[in-house]
Amino acid sequence: MEKYVALSVKRHWDIYQFVEKIGSGGFGSVYKVKNTVDSKFYAMKVQKLKKLMTRVPNNYSNEMVRIIREVNTFQLCHPNITQFHESYFTNDDKFVIITELAESNLCTYAGNTTLTNDQIADIMIQIVKGTIYLHKQNVMHRDLSPENILVFENGKKFKICDLGVAQLVETSKTIVGKLTLLAPEISKIGDFSYNN
Repeated sequence: MEKYVALSVKRHWDIYQFVEKIGSGGFGSVYKVKNTVDSKFYAMKVQKLKKLMTRVPNNYSNEMVRIIREVNTFQLCHPNITQFHESYFTNDDKFVIITELAESNLCTYAGNTTLTNDQIADIMIQIVKGTIYLHKQNVMHRDLSPENILVFENGKKFKICDLGVAQLVETSKTIVGKLTLLAPEISKIGDFSYNN
């Protein structure tokens, strides 16, 4: 059974109370919020559409495509992919994505924790399982990095997040992501695919 994601417009922040800002990046800010209906905590990613327009004036349509591309990945369901809760546009020109709340990302976690070889192997296995699932859905993440792997359950569960530059294709000629983390086969000239 397929899961569909509807886009809607809501009053400002509606049922969410802001707790704290937990991060920011090129595409917006992330906040820890509390849902006043179910009393659960979530991560809220807020993207200012007007800022996207002015940051690179001729690139607005590309930014909207990126948002729609990310929305298209919300139907994905796997233990090692971050769980989507909802998304909507606000009346004051923002796009909001609500997901499950992580404890940290892998970059911060690894910097603050002494990991054993068994723990490193377990993390890698979970990331590979999530990546295999994405590839079976014809989704290429294109920016898999320690910052885009979230930590749950006190370092027992790891999930891939931030599918904003993910591509729903069989092959691609566009190279995105961090150069220091590119796979060797992608640095070759020519097309690359899941089978390379």
